[in-house]
Amino acid sequence: MKKIIAVIICLCLAASMSTQAYAATDYKTAEQTVIALGIITGDRSGNLNLSNSVTRAEFAKMLVSASVYRDTVEDSSGFSPFKDVKYSHWASDYIKTAVDEKWMLGYSDGTFRPDNTITFEEAASAVLKILGYESSDLKGTYPGAQISKFKALKLNSGIMPVQGRALTRNECMFIFYNLMGATDKNGSVYGTTLGYSVNSNGEIDYSDLLKEDIEGPYVVKDNNLSLILPFDISDASVYYNGKISTDKSADLYDVIYYNSNARTVWIYSERIFGTYTDASPGTFAPDTITVAGNSYSLGTSAAKLKVSSAGEFSIGDTVALLIGMDGEIVDVVGSSDIDVADYGVVVSDSRLSTYSLGGSSTKADYVVSVACTDGVVREYTVTNNYYKKGNIVTVSNAKGKLTVTKTGTRSLSGTISSTGAKLGGYVLADDIKILDVADDGEWSVVYPSRLYGAKIQSENVSYYVLNENKEISHLILNDVTGDMYSYGLITEAEKSEAASLSEEQPMNGTYKYIVNDVSGVLTTTNKIYNISKGAAIFYYTDGQITGMRNLSGITLDEVSVLSASSGNRIYKVSENVQVYLRSSGTSSEYSLTELSAINTGSYTLTGYYDTLYPAGGHIRVIVAVEK
Repeated sequence: MKKIIAVIICLCLAASMSTQAYAATDYKTAEQTVIALGIITGDRSGNLNLSNSVTRAEFAKMLVSASVYRDTVEDSSGFSPFKDVKYSHWASDYIKTAVDEKWMLGYSDGTFRPDNTITFEEAASAVLKILGYESSDLKGTYPGAQISKFKALKLNSGIMPVQGRALTRNECMFIFYNLMGATDKNGSVYGTTLGYSVNSNGEIDYSDLLKEDIEGPYVVKDNNLSLILPFDISDASVYYNGKISTDKSADLYDVIYYNSNARTVWIYSERIFGTYTDASPGTFAPDTITVAGNSYSLGTSAAKLKVSSAGEFSIGDTVALLIGMDGEIVDVVGSSDIDVADYGVVVSDSRLSTYSLGGSSTKADYVVSVACTDGVVREYTVTNNYYKKGNIVTVSNAKGKLTVTKTGTRSLSGTISSTGAKLGGYVLADDIKILDVADDGEWSVVYPSRLYGAKIQSENVSYYVLNENKEISHLILNDVTGDMYSYGLITEAEKSEAASLSEEQPMNGTYKYIVNDVSGVLTTTNKIYNISKGAAIFYYTDGQITGMRNLSGITLDEVSVLSASSGNRIYKVSENVQVYLRSSGTSSEYSLTELSAINTGSYTLTGYYDTLYPAGGHIRVIVAVEK
């Protein structure tokens, strides 16, 4: 499992957008973009609920959030624009603006019907109006003319909305993502009318835009964030260690960046704890330092000063490095200054780190890497080497001494529901941090919504922690989701084995496979796998395949980025689903493609899902064959 890369801007907003329209290569690009722009936001748990339908009131807010009025309209302005939209209605000002600008219309009886779902044709008409197109500019009559123009501008890229049907939040997400790169009536890229820059290729580059306006880094040294932020964080989009978050707070010694225009805050809590053992080119003016056996670049003058010969820390001191957005060291503090209460899994066996104290004097420490429940891999200096990959540990800081302790098992069981989520009689805290760990120590961060409906047995829970409200604040699971494993295709499986038990002919196997579009061949001697051609789950140890099992396959009738149907059964689609286009003929070849490329009705689709885990059952691989 790789450490989270801190450059969240590029991860979230690096998609190029052409002057005509741009298709989202995957829904994450569209998702992160509209979140960053404040057009669609998550609920208290951070869930976007993309399968939910959208009301007329919600769509009005989306329109305003994607317009020049995005910073001037607020909730509940005190004005009642319609008899069924009172001044106290949360969307009253958004509805008034959308109607005043003639993007949306009320009904002849003086109502707006804010809770009615919005249909594709209503949304298409409103989006065209925000681009400046009127009915007189279109050929034909409503709604055919509007739908035709909508598709001509490729505003439907990535989705297949149906006339007369209510739009989902997922469809609206793609519509507003596409809107930013669409051409308005005057021939301008719509995003430029909102003040976004266009590069020499005519593309809007949100990552560059945000980089230019980012302020920071700042280290939180007071619980009052108004001392750092020029706006209220409760109204901002917040990313915590690279993930969208609904938590609008930060802990002491967290590192903060912000963008005022985008009203976006990035919070990083990544820290490296260990012994300061070396500086380069030297302690007089260091650019890098070595802590816990690894070298780190010093990114600020404050950090350089603290570990220099004129600073407060010397070789041999135990320190905490505060990591910023691009992985550089923002600040250095004494390890005893930070209250530590981490829980996680050891990701590699503890290793020896030897360093010089000057002259012929040396000292040796052991270093252990721990994947914590917030998804950050942290390194700690320990006194022995008995920590092994896969160990569950707690990390605490008592009387200035950092301690890493192997934990015993604390188990629970129960079914996790989508409302008032509980496990073993305990409520899951709103800010719960969950880690799913495989037997070999591989791990994956899990969100509560990923577990809804899962029947958790006691052997599936390795450890849990309760907060002061007796809610589960940290949860370490044992092989519940299957998300940490690799999935792919077995394209050939040849096995030779003894014809009878009396023969001494060895059992050998040759298996050709594709995992994430990377082909390989596995040859075994005196061992065969009970596996056949088709999709499979792959188990690795030290980078080598040590196990394979076939997935279950079904013919899919319909598929989207969230779900797929086969007959009367609905399957969830994995976030990391692999989609392969298989050539017809005797010698089949497979090429990795996008879901949008084969979701046209011209292909026969076979979906493969896992049946091995309590929260499994997700479509992991899809194979498409042209009809």
